[in-house]
Amino acid sequence: QPINKAAANAFLITRMVDKFHIQPRILNDTLSNDFFNQFLKQLDEDHIYFNEDDIAQLSAYKFQLDDQIRQKKNDFLKLVTSLYTKRLQEADTMIDAISKKSFSFTISEKFTVTEDTSYPADITSMHNKLYKKIKLEVLNDLLEFNNDLTVKNSSQQKQLLDSVQSSFQKKTQSIYKRNITRILQSPGGVEQFTSDEYCKALASCYDPHTEF
Repeated sequence: QPINKAAANAFLITRMVDKFHIQPRILNDTLSNDFFNQFLKQLDEDHIYFNEDDIAQLSAYKFQLDDQIRQKKNDFLKLVTSLYTKRLQEADTMIDAISKKSFSFTISEKFTVTEDTSYPADITSMHNKLYKKIKLEVLNDLLEFNNDLTVKNSSQQKQLLDSVQSSFQKKTQSIYKRNITRILQSPGGVEQFTSDEYCKALASCYDPHTEF
């Protein structure tokens, strides 16, 4: 089982660090907090998948990961993997639904920095965030394409932009779905992926240049 193996490997990492690192960090609440934040960053750097309720559940372990490691427990990793799998599957379905309709850039919408850098409040907020992020990337592609156009006639410009919008949407959808598929269908599945990231995150907390 990847999760059980990761729990054992995490313990081994701390023992190896204590023995061979020049300046080993103490396995305490401070390291636990850093480890928690680094691990979630590796899984969901853009704050798309986990929602506020997920983070609240996971945060119960924020200062307990040192104890989890010492005792080779896997409660936290099991919870992360379960939530992560569910959210990735939901996101995959959302992206398909979002991409079925052509984006309209004539309606008034906003996407704030706070919204972009925060975890969504719930499933609806997650859908809205994915919609806005995908739409923003398509808009940036369109603006770049428009800047490269040599056609000056506004009517012709609009026709060209309308003709390429669909391809830009498909390209962006493909990128988002590819990232999700890479995890869901990785060798060993989500369990293996999260287990690997768990050990990598722990190793990087001791040394950012260390790879497990």
